[in-house]
Amino acid sequence: MERVESPETYIDLFLAHVAEISEDATLSDRLIGFINTNNLEEDRLEKIGNVFSNLINVSGKRVYYLPSVYEQKNVAIPPEERLHHACIYADLATIKKIAAQSPELLDLLAGSPQLSKLMIAARYAPVAVVQFLLENGADASITDSDGWDALHHACQAGSLEAAELLAFEKSLNATTTDGATPLMLAAGNGHFAVVQFLLKGGADTSIKNANGVNALHSACQGGSLEAVQLLILKIDPNTIGARGTPLMVSVYCEHLAIVEFLLEEGADPALTDTNGWNVLHHACLSGSLETAELLASHIDLNVTMTGGQTSLMAAAQNGHQAIVQFLLGKGADASTKDSAGCNALHFACIGGSLETVQVLTSHIDLKATTTSSQTPLMLAAQNGHFTVIQFLLEKGAETSITDSNGWNALHIACEAGSLEAAELLT
Repeated sequence: MERVESPETYIDLFLAHVAEISEDATLSDRLIGFINTNNLEEDRLEKIGNVFSNLINVSGKRVYYLPSVYEQKNVAIPPEERLHHACIYADLATIKKIAAQSPELLDLLAGSPQLSKLMIAARYAPVAVVQFLLENGADASITDSDGWDALHHACQAGSLEAAELLAFEKSLNATTTDGATPLMLAAGNGHFAVVQFLLKGGADTSIKNANGVNALHSACQGGSLEAVQLLILKIDPNTIGARGTPLMVSVYCEHLAIVEFLLEEGADPALTDTNGWNVLHHACLSGSLETAELLASHIDLNVTMTGGQTSLMAAAQNGHQAIVQFLLGKGADASTKDSAGCNALHFACIGGSLETVQVLTSHIDLKATTTSSQTPLMLAAQNGHFTVIQFLLEKGAETSITDSNGWNALHIACEAGSLEAAELLT
């Protein structure tokens, strides 16, 4: 078998190797055979092992046998490291053996990040491993360097059975160093069953993290409509956190079903975040045409955010030509300027989407200038958008106009260092 250098390539090679050998061979034999065939150096085993840890199932079984690979290569590893790997790969026999010999290792924080064995099992292993560790004295209240305990890890991973074992009263509402609760972590990762369990257990929905984010914000990011439907019974849909309202979060994450549900439940689309952005601004930034179409009937298309920008400008700068066309068709005002005197065409020329520029030139004068007397052509030259410059010139854009510094488009292209633009403009 050919030797390769990229660790990721070993996944494909290993799967090919598995297919070549007997179906009754154990996974450990397969993995050891593969390692030996490729003659891997000892200092590469850990790196390759990390790649293999992503192989969740091979022939219906987990890859549990990285410690066996170390032994086969005569690499001495301490019990702590063996226990760490055993918890990741759910090797319960090894866990039991080491726990009997060195029970103090169960609560020792190790690895990067620093995790206890119970945290590792809660995140990666079947519930039987979590149960064994708890029955043998593992401390569920220990936290890692980020303030996460085992329940936080179980909720992040979506392990309902592990969460049920770990959710004793004093940890149910424990917060991490940035203020996240188990409920927020389950909601933020779309784990509806875990959210449902935590709520039945009395999880506090009023808690906010350091950024003012609550569990409903998290659920709108996680994308579980069922979780949102549960949490909205307890949390005001118009609360504002660092990323705005729950509706804004669902818009930005493009969870259309959640957007529709929140609007039906009274979420206010006119609210703005700390930048003065409303939900339509966010939809135009993210580029979701379906979301923009849904929101356009709920909000004024020409409302400006901080700095005077409109939704049309946000879509234009980010090259979302379909949204630009939709907004124009619904009556968005293309002549509106922001506090710097930029209109939607100026923003499109900054962004560089030729298709968007082509749509807007039918609505906006090519000679329109900003407060610093810059034309769309100058902004395209400043940003090196060759095809946009070429199109604007074909449409009759004037190259002789100068800005407030006395610079024309050629000056600006040369200052920006764009040879192609300079050649077009000479």
